[in-house]
Amino acid sequence: MIERTIRLRDCVLPEVLLIVAVIFLAIVFKTELLMSGVSNWHTVGVGSGEVSPAGRWFNLVSTPFFRFLLFRWLWRLFLWALFLWRVSRVNLFLVATHTDMAGLQFGRKGYRFPLACVEMCQSRIDR
Repeated sequence: MIERTIRLRDCVLPEVLLIVAVIFLAIVFKTELLMSGVSNWHTVGVGSGEVSPAGRWFNLVSTPFFRFLLFRWLWRLFLWALFLWRVSRVNLFLVATHTDMAGLQFGRKGYRFPLACVEMCQSRIDR
């Protein structure tokens, strides 16, 4: 069970598919939807539609890199959920008086802190 999850985690194919998805999203969504019609660092002039060098960097490098990291983290979160689901299907012999909370302490903390960090970061993103 652990080996299968580690094999999925170390597999190259999901990361290649994530890179393809990120590049596809960078090609399809070229415009900044939130700041159209006003002068900002994404465009040159008001309503011209011409993207500034900073806007090009944002669209072609920063946003795809962030999306790749976000999608990769979501993939690993899915693997963690899959692992926990598989553990829940195992016929365990639990001892309530065990000092490790019936032997299930490994699943108690899990992704609590990393999930809170990503939720906080995701809530601050304007795009």
